[in-house]
Amino acid sequence: MARILLALGLLLLLLVAGLGGLLLTLDVNQYKPRITAAVRDATHREFTISGDIALKPSLLPTLAINGLRLGNADWASKDALLTVQHFEARIALLPLLSRRVEISHIEIDGVHVVLETDAEGRGNWQMSAPSTAPITHPTALPSFDVRSLVVRDATLDYRAAGKPPQSVTVKQLLVRSSGTQTPLAVDLALEHDQRALSLTGEIAPLACWLTDVPCPLKLSLRSGDLALNLTGEIAQAMPAATARLSFEFSAVTLAALGEAAHMKLPAVTPLSASGDVRYGADVLTIKGNFLAGKVQLTVDGELRPLAAQPSMNVKLTLDAPALSNLGELLGKSLPTLAPVHGQAQLLGTLDALNIEQLKFTLAQSDVAGKLRIVRDQGRPRIDAQLSARYLDLSPFDPAPAKPAPKPARLLSAEPFQLSRLQQLDAHFEITADKVLSRGLPFDTIKVNGDLQGGTLTLAPFSAGLGGGKVQGRWVLQSTGPTAHLIAQTTAHQLPLRRWFDGSSGLSAPAGVADLDIKLDGQGDSVAALLGAANGHLLIDARNLEMSGKGAGMASADLVMSALSLLNPLSRNSERTHIECAVMNFPLANGRMENNTGIGLRTDQLRILGGGSIDLHSERLDIGVDPKPRAGLGLNVAGIADFVRIGGTLAAPTPVTDARGAATAGVKVGAAIASGGLSLLAEGLLDRNAADVDVCAVARGEKSINGAHTTPATQAPPTSTAGAIVQGAGKAVKGAGQAVKGAFKSLFGR
Repeated sequence: MARILLALGLLLLLLVAGLGGLLLTLDVNQYKPRITAAVRDATHREFTISGDIALKPSLLPTLAINGLRLGNADWASKDALLTVQHFEARIALLPLLSRRVEISHIEIDGVHVVLETDAEGRGNWQMSAPSTAPITHPTALPSFDVRSLVVRDATLDYRAAGKPPQSVTVKQLLVRSSGTQTPLAVDLALEHDQRALSLTGEIAPLACWLTDVPCPLKLSLRSGDLALNLTGEIAQAMPAATARLSFEFSAVTLAALGEAAHMKLPAVTPLSASGDVRYGADVLTIKGNFLAGKVQLTVDGELRPLAAQPSMNVKLTLDAPALSNLGELLGKSLPTLAPVHGQAQLLGTLDALNIEQLKFTLAQSDVAGKLRIVRDQGRPRIDAQLSARYLDLSPFDPAPAKPAPKPARLLSAEPFQLSRLQQLDAHFEITADKVLSRGLPFDTIKVNGDLQGGTLTLAPFSAGLGGGKVQGRWVLQSTGPTAHLIAQTTAHQLPLRRWFDGSSGLSAPAGVADLDIKLDGQGDSVAALLGAANGHLLIDARNLEMSGKGAGMASADLVMSALSLLNPLSRNSERTHIECAVMNFPLANGRMENNTGIGLRTDQLRILGGGSIDLHSERLDIGVDPKPRAGLGLNVAGIADFVRIGGTLAAPTPVTDARGAATAGVKVGAAIASGGLSLLAEGLLDRNAADVDVCAVARGEKSINGAHTTPATQAPPTSTAGAIVQGAGKAVKGAGQAVKGAFKSLFGR
């Protein structure tokens, strides 16, 4: 038996020695044309081996090849898709006898792979087109198996059309297998964008990847505080792949994910994602759940085709316990409103995206509608149709401003920031049943808007407010050297209780106002625009209450201060009821001027006046003539109560009225000369003047003598005070003549 075993051992040694001797004399370079032809036939690309093919004899002979090069697509920016500096393979001898290549170990050094896409989205790795070159050696390669693979110093460049190139450096790749049917263990270390990554796990044996059957894999990707786990299977790796994968992703904080993407994100935790991905026939289907802090996002849909610009059909659902949780993700402090729910269907491409079935609910508020976002030569256009049943915006109202010193000027000179109007185009239609904002309950809101080439048009817009209605049309042009605003706003039965709540001495629990404002101006700030504007201003308010002796003079409220100056009895009254207050002024080149543009009727006085307001300098020059209302008797105490207001919009002040003082002197002289009888006539005149509807006069509906007039044609050449003084002079003169005649009749000549 020992001799038999010895003979068999000697025979095996002779066979190995004979095979080794054969390898020593074998010129493997003769197979170079067959190898290059086989690769060229399989890939339809030019393939060359610039170096020699060498065979190093040993118990496991090593095959070495230098200078491998695989050609690129004819449209690609580089000549080669793949280059390899050095390739080595250790080949087992005995399997060669049965024409089976068993490679125990492969080493590859100096690999460079260039992947890129063209303008149509085609990848240079797509090799399905037939080759025009003739096939010279259609010889199939023998079957083979690889037990170990080592790749060092490899670079992968990716160039997408129109985008900056990206590069991945493979420090080392190790792939090992214990048998032909066992999985391959993978250990990969690479670097991308100066960030280290590692990939470990198992993939199917090499023989599986060369067939069309599904090949399982289980991989884990790590990069700092980020982790991604993939399990599933991939089939038909060449030339077209299909995949069924499940993923799990986690990060220590959202900030860690932002760091990897070069974005500054808040440190929100936890951050995780899980779901399934399917790929086949150039269609990617995804269904996943993403959790950031307490905000959950669900994605369900597909992208097709991936080879070109993908078209999407994806449904998004967003849920959060409170709006403040969403604010944490945005790095902003938001109110604690609960709960939050949103959903939308994304259809189309990134260049023409439709957002359908849009719904968003926040506590009791809701918004629904659809959007379309189109990018035309890089400039976006947004078309929106949005509606709401109820919107409570009061939690977003700004906090009350801290008391500050009164500014020297009321109109802001801060430059407009309108550059964003020139960055996109838009058209929007917005409707809402009820909106609560800044304490105002709006209803039946309708807004049609258009933004085109830097010009914003709101035409028309309307809204109900407390039984009243506001409507108008605005056009704002931002493309010229200065902003140009053309605005028309009207309001009917506008409730005033929100603005006049009594805190500054003026209240209007049942007060209403009508407004008619027209404006056409240009400027780079509010002050500049109004300081050179043209238009018209009409404010017609009713049912106001003014309280507190002299409250207006101490108040920071401009309206209260002006009313206190206009009403000479405010210093002596605990409460004054204002039945109507009218301000009616045309506006020309920033100057408002009307001699009968102010009318004020209280429960004691009728006040009529006018003057000018220069919006450029903000200077005031207003004169009024208070008169007691009929039935209140003689106004002896108010003989000199001619009031004139000067100063500025920010600080209106009383000034001396020369005409009023002169008239007061005439009255006193007449009283002395007539023994007081002129005062009797003056009292009769006061009653007559007091019967004038001063608010109708200020509106332009009546003249001073009570006759009706047309507002557009009313332009009295003298001030109201002057007109009343002239009338008073005539009445006093007539009264004197009457008294003189009576005395002549009684006592003779």
